[in-house]
Amino acid sequence: MNSNFVHIFCQVNLRFWEICYGNLLIIIKIKLNMCKLKIKLKDLIFLFGARLLFSLLVIVKVLVKTCSL
Repeated sequence: MNSNFVHIFCQVNLRFWEICYGNLLIIIKIKLNMCKLKIKLKDLIFLFGARLLFSLLVIVKVLVKTCSL
């Protein structure tokens, strides 16, 4: 197996779990502050979706950059 492919896979896998745990922690923090800040559920979903989309774009960028080498 190509060592470059293994390196790319490990980078993407690490980034994926970093995104998942990061989003989970943000949701927990926002849920705890929801009563104080009066955040609507629609805003919470938008924030989560925007963060997830940005994270996926970063993963795609890393994949494209490393595969083109």
